Amino acid sequence: MIYLYAPIGGPTVQRCRSSSRVSLPRDNQYGITQIDALHQSANGRMTLVIADDTEAIPVLWTELDLSSLKKARYALAEREGISSTYVDRSVGVWSPSVSSDRRETATIGEWAASRGVSCVVWTALRPNSMGGPGRPSCDQVVRYLAGLEGESSRLAEEYIRRAPRQIRTPYRPIIERDLGWTPAIST
Repeated sequence: MIYLYAPIGGPTVQRCRSSSRVSLPRDNQYGITQIDALHQSANGRMTLVIADDTEAIPVLWTELDLSSLKKARYALAEREGISSTYVDRSVGVWSPSVSSDRRETATIGEWAASRGVSCVVWTALRPNSMGGPGRPSCDQVVRYLAGLEGESSRLAEEYIRRAPRQIRTPYRPIIERDLGWTPAIST
């Protein structure tokens, strides 16, 4: 079985290969990693990504109904809008025989091994800010989100509000306070 290790939003998680849905894991099924809303996506959202210089928080994980690690990587890339050209650098993978060359891979591998998990994939995008590399400050993220209009604003707000309540990144309380984008659902 292949597992998705991610701070994914909403009360359900889409299976990568279909539009069917599966329930989020139970409360005892957390991993711990360092994430925050630090990646500006093509559609304007500031998405959650793994970042080395932020505090570690619980993240959720779930099983994927896919038959191979390669299929899982490409399905996750498709779901996240990652071009097939960038799968190797933007979708992380850990298994006993194949692992990404990423800083977080060892931590995720230890987590997986301690639970008897055989394969893990995750979105391995890096922080960026307003089209350039590097970590945006919380103030930059809030100003950017506040300045969005139309569909970009709607998508950005939906993404933030649909992230599970348990995903308490350092930036989230400030986004909630300044923009009023509190969780839309209970998880």
